[in-house]
Amino acid sequence: MDIRHSMITEDSSLTAGRIFREYRKGGGPRTKILPDFLIAAHAANQADALAAEDRGYLRAYFPGIRLLSLSSTQ
Repeated sequence: MDIRHSMITEDSSLTAGRIFREYRKGGGPRTKILPDFLIAAHAANQADALAAEDRGYLRAYFPGIRLLSLSSTQ
């Protein structure tokens, strides 16, 4: 695996905030989920994929993101 680290960009941060606002306005009940949105926005804008289990909101709010799931590889 070619894994590299990159700092989150301003664009990714703004994307996360915008999408989190949409989530809350749409009735999203969780108020402490913003870090998940920051990670997903970083992956969507700056990476090839995100290793995470989709809890329903990742594909809904980040439809273009490629998810790497541990459960799907076993």
